[in-house]
Amino acid sequence: MAALLYFEEKVHRKKLLRVDAIPLLFPRLLCQILEHLGYPAEPQLGAGLCHTFQALATSQSILTQQITALSAHQEQIVATQTQHTTILRQIQHHLGEAEASAASIQASTAEPSSPHHPPATI
Repeated sequence: MAALLYFEEKVHRKKLLRVDAIPLLFPRLLCQILEHLGYPAEPQLGAGLCHTFQALATSQSILTQQITALSAHQEQIVATQTQHTTILRQIQHHLGEAEASAASIQASTAEPSSPHHPPATI
């Protein structure tokens, strides 16, 4: 039983290292806790324990895949937000220039006529 658990632990760690995941912590301790809770320690009766361990490993693998997908999605969201921020700044800059030119046009048309040239009357 111990040799089987050691082999599974070794194979499991290699798989996790390949996908750059966090390994399941203290798998032997987990097995001891499960044995303490009533799971059998005998090899022929330990199928339930091995099944439980395999289910935990599978669940961890699924969670690792989901975390990887979420991380990729998060990176995509950050990139989109950066693009939107850049576009917004460009629009604000353009509007700032447009407002400045509109203000200068209004200022030039609102200037009173010089005292030497009275306004034309019709």
